Amino acid sequence: MRPVSRRQLGTAARGNVIPQAHPTGYPLYRLEWQALGSLQRRLRNCLVGIRAEPYDYGAPEMVDLELYLMWRARGMTMEAPAVRP
Repeated sequence: MRPVSRRQLGTAARGNVIPQAHPTGYPLYRLEWQALGSLQRRLRNCLVGIRAEPYDYGAPEMVDLELYLMWRARGMTMEAPAVRP
């Protein structure tokens, strides 16, 4: 097994690059879902993907996470509605 440098940690999961999580494209049409989806739906999908227990829709923890991500993206150009694979 090849050693991983500190710089590489957290940059990929299962060969996919982990994005910066800027929520500028929500609601978005996700090809995987064949429908529009909210940021909370995507966050729940991510939690399930890493085998964590997803929070309920509207749970205080989910709302706090959504607010934090929106705060980080303040001033960025909105891209909604977006299309993702």
